[in-house]
Amino acid sequence: MPPVNTATAFGLTLTLEQWVQKPFCRIGIRELRQRLLAGVPADKAITEPPTHGKRESRFKGVSWHVNHGVWIAQIRIANKVKFLGNFDDDVLAAKAYDAEARPLGRKTNFHADAT
Repeated sequence: MPPVNTATAFGLTLTLEQWVQKPFCRIGIRELRQRLLAGVPADKAITEPPTHGKRESRFKGVSWHVNHGVWIAQIRIANKVKFLGNFDDDVLAAKAYDAEARPLGRKTNFHADAT
């Protein structure tokens, strides 16, 4: 089976990298590719939340808390991890990370004008 590089959904044909950048896509590129290869319709594969098992975020400083079923944001400052909160949406968690990372001069998930 050939690798999946593009998907057509909602009247658009985009690369997988472009789909995971859309705010309604809640998974990373690896899980999206696996879903499409498994035969899941593109619109469902893109919008469904992460499945059980290994979950990945497409954003820096954001991860899935398996026990609580929420996205968490964290940042490391001076070799200590600062917890930034629990979020139902990974985009909100990424914005919380950005709010802490920007004053520290760290790389952010979104441009300053996009938040």
